[in-house]
Amino acid sequence: SFRDDKLAFETDMANAAGEVEQEIESSNVVVYTYSLSPFSIETKTLLDRMGLDYKEISLGAEWIPGLISKDGAAKRAALLEMTGQSSLPQIFVGGQPIGGLFTGKPGLVPALEDGSFQKMLTAAKT
Repeated sequence: SFRDDKLAFETDMANAAGEVEQEIESSNVVVYTYSLSPFSIETKTLLDRMGLDYKEISLGAEWIPGLISKDGAAKRAALLEMTGQSSLPQIFVGGQPIGGLFTGKPGLVPALEDGSFQKMLTAAKT
């Protein structure tokens, strides 16, 4: 029934939100990715070149049904609720969302360019 489907959806969303909250607290830098996304790949390459330790959480190959992981769609929806952004990658530093590679508040590349990323990292480690 519609009511049962709605309850199941709400339960899945609550569970996903709880998992995302635990995940973003599990490391100073957490990156949600799709394995086939060029922006996700570029983000990981950039962080790797910086020698930065980070936790990657892949939601599947891509957002398309059949390519997203079983819980990936619910986590993607939870990330949208939390950050206002549904696209990946999504990067968290010290439990705070900074956006994706180029977009967000401020986004990884803009934060690297203006020096704020290093300040966020330093704050996250204290």
